Amino acid sequence: MKRLLNYLTPGDRWILAGLLFIAVAGFVGNWFVVRGAGKWVVVERDNRLLFRLPLDKNGDYFIPGAVSGLKIRIANGKVWVSQSTCPHKICVKMGKIAHPGQLIVCVPNHLVIRIAGKTNPSFDVITE
Repeated sequence: MKRLLNYLTPGDRWILAGLLFIAVAGFVGNWFVVRGAGKWVVVERDNRLLFRLPLDKNGDYFIPGAVSGLKIRIANGKVWVSQSTCPHKICVKMGKIAHPGQLIVCVPNHLVIRIAGKTNPSFDVITE
């Protein structure tokens, strides 16, 4: 790395720093400005709506599932699975979600927990 820096002129270093700044600013802008904050926690089982809970109301909720169910916690504008009876507990390990479009899936219980809110989606591919 030090050897590479010896080949760069001061102008090259400024250009490299500027490109790095633009990349970081684009990532931060996309994450916080475009996504925004979520408004609702939507819980679905087998493509049917079970619950729609406000993301700003803290609490613990039991969600019945195909196996036995799980418990979600909403606090500080985030939601996560706090307890689950599924064998591998992957849904518990998925962590907290807060932005529209993020989701937690519990396959054994056939549950999808997602954040709904205002989004400005950017599509990679559109198929017909």
